Amino acid sequence: TRTRADQPPELLRSFQAPYPKHLIAAGIEGRVLLLVEVLPNGRAGKVTLVKGIHPELDQLAILSLQRFRWRPARRAGVKVATEIPLAFRFTIRE
Repeated sequence: TRTRADQPPELLRSFQAPYPKHLIAAGIEGRVLLLVEVLPNGRAGKVTLVKGIHPELDQLAILSLQRFRWRPARRAGVKVATEIPLAFRFTIRE
């Protein structure tokens, strides 16, 4: 559901799922790109995987969105659903 908004959604709370140790050991890192529907209640709705890096990390990124909260987008002062791109970065730190 793509709605043109006067005010875009504003991220209030995010969450980064724990990076699985076996994927760190395997050297798997990168960015998961998603298209996220932000609902009028400030929660994530439909999520589309645009570019993944590993099925397990892709799923972790999508599941993490359940904990995200936004101030929803508005059009003429009314809360509306809108889609936004979102990237999750999984980086191995040594």
